[in-house]
Order: sequence, then C-alpha cells, then structure tokens
Amino acid sequence: MALIGDERPTGWIQYRDGSWAPVWRDGRVGPSFRISALVRLAADDISVLDEAGLPDLVIDVEPPEVLDADTGEGWPLSLNAG
Repeated sequence: MALIGDERPTGWIQYRDGSWAPVWRDGRVGPSFRISALVRLAADDISVLDEAGLPDLVIDVEPPEVLDADTGEGWPLSLNAG
C-alpha cells in the first residue's frame, strides 16, 4: 500500500532495535517497521505517480545562464548572493 492519500502520523518513535513506529493524533502508536519497509513504500509511491502519467523527463540546465535574445550572448547566472 502506497503512502499517497493515507493519513500522516503526527510523530514517530524509534525503538532500540532500530525500528520505527508512527504516533497518531489520538496518541495511538502504530505497528513498528524497519527503514527497508519504508523504502519499499516509497518505491510504491513512485510507481503510483508513474502510472498516473506524470512527466518522467526532467530537463536540468547546468550551469544556469542568462541569454540575450537579441545577440545570443550568454552569461553564467550566479546563484550566490553577494
């Protein structure tokens, strides 16, 4: 079962054995699980998004630059302030 659409816990408990358990708004503690199970749930979430037809192509420009539309000249865009 994917996490999308499910109620989110208000907190988490980590036990000494390394497992985690959700804590719900009403104070109930849910069943514990290992991080490997959470990774599987995250993979299920990605599958749900993929099946929904969300774009799977991301275009990333490195480094970003400013391009003068008239001359075609480009300058690197500094993301550092100052």
